[in-house]
Amino acid sequence: MHHFSQQARQFFLLLLMLISLLTPARAEQPSSDQILILDASGSMWGQIDGTNKVVIARDVLGRLIQKLSDDVQVGLVAYGHRRKGDCDDIETLTAVAPIDKATLITTINDLNPKGKTPISDSIKQAIGLVRNSEQPTNIILVSDGLETCGGDPCKVVSDAKAAGVKFVMHVVGFGIEANKNVASLECAAQAGDGLYFDANSADELSAALEQAVEKPPLVTGGFLSIKAVANGDLSDVAIQITDAASGDDVASGRTYRSDQTNPRKLLLPAGRYKATIRALEFSGSNIRKLDDIVIVEDETVEHRFDFSSGKISIKVVRNGRLSDAGVRITPVGEKKSAEKKPVASGRTYTSEAQNPSVSALNQAKPVTSKIGVINAETGKWIAQARSRSKPTEFHLPPGNYRVKSTALKTKNSIPQEQRITLEVGKTAELVMDFALTKGE
Repeated sequence: MHHFSQQARQFFLLLLMLISLLTPARAEQPSSDQILILDASGSMWGQIDGTNKVVIARDVLGRLIQKLSDDVQVGLVAYGHRRKGDCDDIETLTAVAPIDKATLITTINDLNPKGKTPISDSIKQAIGLVRNSEQPTNIILVSDGLETCGGDPCKVVSDAKAAGVKFVMHVVGFGIEANKNVASLECAAQAGDGLYFDANSADELSAALEQAVEKPPLVTGGFLSIKAVANGDLSDVAIQITDAASGDDVASGRTYRSDQTNPRKLLLPAGRYKATIRALEFSGSNIRKLDDIVIVEDETVEHRFDFSSGKISIKVVRNGRLSDAGVRITPVGEKKSAEKKPVASGRTYTSEAQNPSVSALNQAKPVTSKIGVINAETGKWIAQARSRSKPTEFHLPPGNYRVKSTALKTKNSIPQEQRITLEVGKTAELVMDFALTKGE
């Protein structure tokens, strides 16, 4: 008994020694160095909800800086703040050094946007500040637009990574117009093993910057590669990665239709994850899921998703003339017709420019209508629509469907229904005739 007690005491003494050795090491870990690249081009005077973007950025950055640890080292690079039309207007305002919060905030508030957007050379300048550093650094670019000086941000980041420079590149697209293709910025974040954030308000900008600052540079791990195609071409999808155990979001991105970002490669710590892949501009079943992704150190897990579709074109006539009608497409299956949901729907109108598509006609006056598409195998409604100002097209996965068209506000109109098989890359055309009976 005495011998057992002696062993126990020795064991617990050893355990306490280990704890005492490990605890200080964790406490003394320095915060990650940070370099901010700020867009001070003329477009920053644009507004979001009535407030200039530069004013929003100053306020958000001021609050963020106040929250930073006093032992963090910060650098600041800005472009476009001194001269109009000058692609060389890039300045390192603060080298990477212990943070002076008051001076840093004042420097940012004094920026006066007026110039161009030389993103690539600004990134080069920021990378130059840490080229010989042994500690990985977060570089965070905040830009409200795309490169305007002919550079390639993605190539700059890729070349620096290949040269062994230790950094992570995060990019925040702040108030960028919705129709802009930001693949070059997403690619810069991807090449820099970082994240791309789309921020369109003060709150979103604040959340993006806080996440970028708090996320420690990840220098080890494995890659998840997602490639998306449709009908033989690259396809645009949104990707969301979550931790399999906690359900927390850990990464996200888009592929676009660019070979710079498709396949999209995301660097993740070794572990288990889930992914949701949502195809954009797709009318059918546009969600794919991966429920058990195992990421192993220094390895790449590759997945390819094919969202190929065919097109259903429906022409509706009544007594020889184009007729306005609603159309629903449903899948062929065992369920009763009333239980089946449409997979697509639309309206034909009476114009030749819109009929056929998923549309219709009338003998004398327009007929309000609805169109629906139902998956023939599952009975689920895929899509439906009513009146629209232009032709409605449904891009659907290959398969069997039921298409329903109902003319509304027309007496004695009999709903039309047809079955159709859709093949990859082909357009299926239907003609639905809502003939008027005598006396109508």
